[in-house]
Amino acid sequence: MKKILSQGFTLIELLVVVLIIGILAAVALPQYQKAVEKSRTAEVKLNLGAIGQAYQICVMQNGTDSENCNEHLFSTADIQIPGEIEEACLPPALECIQTKDWTYYQDADSPALPSAVRNNGDSSYPALAYVWIEDGKYKCANGEASTNYCNRLCGSSDCEL
Repeated sequence: MKKILSQGFTLIELLVVVLIIGILAAVALPQYQKAVEKSRTAEVKLNLGAIGQAYQICVMQNGTDSENCNEHLFSTADIQIPGEIEEACLPPALECIQTKDWTYYQDADSPALPSAVRNNGDSSYPALAYVWIEDGKYKCANGEASTNYCNRLCGSSDCEL
C-alpha cells in the first residue's frame, strides 16, 4: 500500500483562515478606536482641570486683574502639558498649547474657562470637537469637521463628558 503524504494547505483552508482573521479585525478595530478616543478624552479632561487650577492659583496670588493670569497664563503658570506654547493660534485666544491631538487655549473673553479643540495637532485643520469646563462640568460640542466625535463619546452632539 502506498502512503500519500499531504503537503501544504488547500485553497479552502487558507480562505477560511483569512475569513476568520477578517472577522476578528472587523470586531476588534471599532473597540480599539473607541478605547483610543476615551483615552484622548481623559487626557483633555486632566489637562483642562490643570489649566483651570493654575488659573485659580494665579488669581489667588496676583488678583483678578493680573495680566499674567488673564493674558499669559500658559507661559507664567506651572502647567505641565507637553507641547509648544504659541501666541494667538486660535482667535480670540491669547495663548495656546499645541499637543499632538489637542490645542488648549484660554479665551480672551472668559479666561477662567480653559478650552480645548480636537484638531489632530494641526491648527489649520478644521476642528473635530470643542471641550470646555462650564459650571464645574466638562462639555463637548462637535466641530466643523465632525458630526459624531461627541456622539461617540457621550451620545449627542452637545453633551457633558
